[in-house]
Amino acid sequence: MTHTDPDADRLISRAELCLTLGIAPRTLDAWQRRGIAPPAVHLTARCVRYRLADVRAWLAARQGAAA
Repeated sequence: MTHTDPDADRLISRAELCLTLGIAPRTLDAWQRRGIAPPAVHLTARCVRYRLADVRAWLAARQGAAA
């Protein structure tokens, strides 16, 4: 039996993402310019969110690349 994460589809704000990753918003800006930031969900032109499952997968991939 597999357990699904009820928060996997939860969307978090840019501020929440920065807090979660422990980074400054300017760092996120730099990562986005370099194309290495977690994937974003653009709800509108001015409303960007990040799917928690995508952030977790991005983190897992980054940890694997550093090993």
